[in-house]
Parts: sequence; structure tokens; C-alpha cells
Amino acid sequence: AKRITEETGHIGVARHYIGQILTYAPADPGGLWIHKAVADILDARDADKIRSEFTLTLFNHRGIHTFTYGREERELAKQNQEKAEALDAEGFTRFATIMREFAEQYLKIANEEEKVDIYE
Repeated sequence: AKRITEETGHIGVARHYIGQILTYAPADPGGLWIHKAVADILDARDADKIRSEFTLTLFNHRGIHTFTYGREERELAKQNQEKAEALDAEGFTRFATIMREFAEQYLKIANEEEKVDIYE
């Protein structure tokens, strides 16, 4: 896909959609939460756009949710931090870094929600 889309001038669009599609990848048979072949693609040096689209799509998969004073967001942050640690343990450092950043986004949201007084 990379070679073909580079030749046709569609690499940017391809990276956008590939990042979205890879969120549906299955777990790896060896136990990693995502298939290692997919993790390898997302860990590639030139895959910044793919990683960015991947995490944006993961965020959007959450869909509509209720206000929980940050409890749900803290749990999501924890889950994504654990995913980052698992990636790091397998040597997927670039991918692990963006998953840590993704987890941090949920912590920021949780901190903001904790400050809200819905009865004000």
C-alpha cells in the first residue's frame, strides 16, 4: 500500500485510513493486546500519521458516554498505560510512546471532570 500510494500521490490519505482501520486489528496469538504485525506497522519510524489516526480513532470509538467525575477516564487511562507497557516490553517503543500520550489525555480529562460541580 505504501509503495502504490507513494507512486500515485495518495500516501497522506492512505496513512489516514490505515490508522483508522488498524484499530480493528485482533490480539496477537502470543498474548499481546494487538497483533504484532500491526504493532510493527504502527511502530515504524515513518508512521507518525498512522499512529495519530490510530489513537484519534480509538478515542472516537468510545462514543457517547456519561459524566462520571473522571472515574471512567481514569480507568481508560490505566488500560491504555498498561497497553503502552506491554508494547514497550515487546520493543515497540514508538507505538508505546503514543499510547502513553493517549493515556495522559484521559488523565487530563479526568482531572478536569473532577473539578466540575454539576449542581452549580
